[in-house]
Amino acid sequence: MPDYIVGVEITEIQEEEAGFKSFTIPAGKYVKVEFNGENHQNLVDAKLMTRQKKAKKWAKNEKIKLSNEFTVEAFPKQTVELEHPEMYCLFPIL
Repeated sequence: MPDYIVGVEITEIQEEEAGFKSFTIPAGKYVKVEFNGENHQNLVDAKLMTRQKKAKKWAKNEKIKLSNEFTVEAFPKQTVELEHPEMYCLFPIL
């Protein structure tokens, strides 16, 4: 399954723009993990994988079964330029 880098914006898309496709996050239950970094590079290089592993371990310990179909990695537009940018991941629950 390929990886995609996705920007998240709440909007209604009437038609696909050049180079963009819409993806609607399916309704359901998710584990949400929020975190920040010293800068964008630190956020995605050092923290992202660590937080994902911790979230999956936590879910397993809590006997919460996660789907491996997809994971949403979101960088909220309003936080990208902050001194300590934030992001979150959504893991679908089976």
